[in-house]
Amino acid sequence: MAYGSYPHATPADAGYGSFDNYKYDKEHGIQLYMKYSGMRKEAEKKTTKNQFTRAQMNPNEEDKIVCPANHEFTLVDTRIERRGVYPREIEMYQNEHCEGCPFKSQCTKSKTGRTVQRCRELESYKKEVKENLSTEQGKKYMTQRS
Repeated sequence: MAYGSYPHATPADAGYGSFDNYKYDKEHGIQLYMKYSGMRKEAEKKTTKNQFTRAQMNPNEEDKIVCPANHEFTLVDTRIERRGVYPREIEMYQNEHCEGCPFKSQCTKSKTGRTVQRCRELESYKKEVKENLSTEQGKKYMTQRS
């Protein structure tokens, strides 16, 4: 804080949108305008070609992750990841319905079934980023940056 205060926002490209940067900004009252990697992939419409990507397996209305065959993933582990500046809680989910599924070969190579990781705090930051970037101010920041 060399100048006595923090900026109100830090618009930046996807390379800067990370858990640590988002958490730092939130702790210092800085609005989130940093894109994150995978943001463009999330915005793509679900197709038969991309339906098996993690970006297309978003939580449903009941906050459950569901595979393209409409089977829910089961929470199997929760751990604290300490890489980076801030620790984060990671939830590990596994789909127990992969055996015999007609999509298995397209969805996973694992013999035990498809697994996905989830960090709810990062999900909330990403949601805020999307909301902020869709505002007039967010669009203005992103055009000024280039």
